[in-house]
Amino acid sequence: MKLHDLTAAVIVLAWILLIVFLGAVGRRFKATPKAARHVSRVGFVLQGLAYALVFIGTGTRTSVPLGAATPLDVTVTVIVVLLAFASLAFGVWAARALGAQWSLTARMIEGHELVVSGPYRIVRHPIYLAMLGMLWATALAFSGPLMLVMGTAVYFVGTMVRIRSEDALLRETFGAEFEAYRERVPALLPRLSRFRF
Repeated sequence: MKLHDLTAAVIVLAWILLIVFLGAVGRRFKATPKAARHVSRVGFVLQGLAYALVFIGTGTRTSVPLGAATPLDVTVTVIVVLLAFASLAFGVWAARALGAQWSLTARMIEGHELVVSGPYRIVRHPIYLAMLGMLWATALAFSGPLMLVMGTAVYFVGTMVRIRSEDALLRETFGAEFEAYRERVPALLPRLSRFRF
């Protein structure tokens, strides 16, 4: 067995669990949108392209037999596994916090609330942060540095499209309450000053 096979299996398992969970949340909470921003679909397509880039890459670091793995090979594998499952857990936490408000595209539902607790205290768009972690874990497992950089760049463009679309809807719906939240909580990447060690 190769280290690559083990790493790839972990990544695929993490992806399956994330997709199944997000799909289950979507089926459990059926909600009729009262407002939507369809431009966020462009961002969704770009994010998908970013994942395609890192999945089609040809990584070599983990393509060694388990018995011949170097400390660096093992370190990369450990990082991939930890990053994949931390991202999975963070994404599940965020989707559970949203409940019926979770959606693939930017939309508002009747009785929509501004969620600012749980992972939403850390960043305004924690599911996108979780998906970024999955992108990096996937790139480390399947691709080389070039695809990691390219995938990350495309992902950021798509994510910024989606964040702007969603933030515009939240601003229209919640006004000053959302603006105050936006001022104190970053969109995608957490501020280190928020963490107390």
